Amino acid sequence: MTRSRVVSLTSVGRAVSRLGLVSLCVACAGTVSLLSFSVTRDALEDPFPGATAVEVSVRQDGVRLPRAVARTALSGEPFATPVVPFGTGYTLRVDVLDGELLLARGTSATFATQRSEQGALPDVFVAPLGRFAQLATRSAPTPVAAARVGDALVVGNADGSVSRVDAHTALTDELLVPAAGRRFVALPSGLLVTTGGDAWFFDDDAHATVAAELARHGPDALLVPMLDGTPGEPCGFALGGRTAPQALTRLCVVGGVLEVEPLPDVGLGGWGGVGVHVSLGADGGRLAWVGRQDAGGTSSALTLVDPGAPQDTRTVALDLPTTGAAVIANAPGELLVVGGRSAAGVVLSDVARVVVQASGTAVRAVPAPEPLFSPRQGGAAAWVADGVYLVYGGTNAGGAAVRRAELVDVRGFPGVVAPTGELPVEASVVAPVDDHALVAIGASAMYRYAAPRGFE
Repeated sequence: MTRSRVVSLTSVGRAVSRLGLVSLCVACAGTVSLLSFSVTRDALEDPFPGATAVEVSVRQDGVRLPRAVARTALSGEPFATPVVPFGTGYTLRVDVLDGELLLARGTSATFATQRSEQGALPDVFVAPLGRFAQLATRSAPTPVAAARVGDALVVGNADGSVSRVDAHTALTDELLVPAAGRRFVALPSGLLVTTGGDAWFFDDDAHATVAAELARHGPDALLVPMLDGTPGEPCGFALGGRTAPQALTRLCVVGGVLEVEPLPDVGLGGWGGVGVHVSLGADGGRLAWVGRQDAGGTSSALTLVDPGAPQDTRTVALDLPTTGAAVIANAPGELLVVGGRSAAGVVLSDVARVVVQASGTAVRAVPAPEPLFSPRQGGAAAWVADGVYLVYGGTNAGGAAVRRAELVDVRGFPGVVAPTGELPVEASVVAPVDDHALVAIGASAMYRYAAPRGFE
């Protein structure tokens, strides 16, 4: 017979009240008493506007226990009592909700239940989710890509121009005049720009080159950033294209010169899709290609290309989205595939955590991270901190823009997701400027986003 114990919500309440919800109170008004919880609201920075419920759950080794969930409406409905077997690896989670929409969250330190009379439970700090606040107005073309360079952002725009934007004042200087057909990819220290056989890299300077090897790819080649390369030598890859589906070209800035190096053809080519470079340490790395297209259609498999031996191209059947996913190089040997549209036409909320191995194989981690709250296709992702990413933009199944951004946190296993502030209507690109701080840039304004303390 399995022994169990009752988690006292009085203990949970005291923990939350001491360092949690009430700790957010500054010049409070409108207090709501909930059993032993004291839920307070700050008129200047309300952590949960429109909140309708509070949920307390218990997880063991990251997995929520179905019988250990207590939820109450703020109207005064009592909690049910969660039941937890004796064991270790438990954490408390407190979620503040508006319907099913998460507004604030906190997670405790790990604790154990080993006797019927449990002492004090761990403290829970409940943090409001981050939000966007207008930083400055501007009047400029619509941005489509951005890379941080010092205290500025180098921005690629929809009209093909390139601008330098001050990250604090939004003052904008044009670096490259508009032209049709230009494509942009952000690298760790600047912005790579290509069109035909022309290429530029903008950091503190402008590096330009012309190469026929680049022109062979055409406008629908996959551009892959290398985010984990040698410091001071930013690199990217052009892969495939309808006119040369097996072509592979490396672009690197070496000694201040933008070099274009054609590599041997890949073993299995195509065009379109999205991709990232996944580091494998001493084994080099792989170009991970999601949504690869060829004459037979669009693949739901993961295509892995070894830049050191391009003929050794592998496909791994992982049932990934065929279009519209955001792909993130997370840790060495790991990528995240977020949202997108399946081969059956379903807009997805999945967050797939894919582990890539040096042997050329890959597996989806099980259990998967929590799904997005808002299924989306065509979204993008911005780095917040190592293992934490802001997923934003895209459209839902009806084609409407998904305004609310979401934080994907995979520092633990399997990983958690929390919705956060709404992206301003006119903002189209989000880029990191500091740890836990990003800016969202639109044609008419720039906004600063600060991640909540619960994700620091």
